[in-house]
Amino acid sequence: MPKQSKAKTNFATPKKVIAKRPEPTVTVGDRVYNLSDLSDEVKELLSLHDEAAQIAAKAKREAAIHEIAVANLAALIDRELDN
Repeated sequence: MPKQSKAKTNFATPKKVIAKRPEPTVTVGDRVYNLSDLSDEVKELLSLHDEAAQIAAKAKREAAIHEIAVANLAALIDRELDN
């Protein structure tokens, strides 16, 4: 049996491309700050501000739901009293 030659194939190994991500920033008023430049105290205040804003938005949604519920209950009461 003839000896089989082993062909060597050279495949180009893809290079890893590491994209640089832009540094996280925060805008306060009309100024932009790099988060890495802020003190821990300011970062904590920003975190508290974000949490308070989320709670306020949730409260507004819940208030709207309650207003609709009150209006619907009032309509049901009127309808029942008319019967």
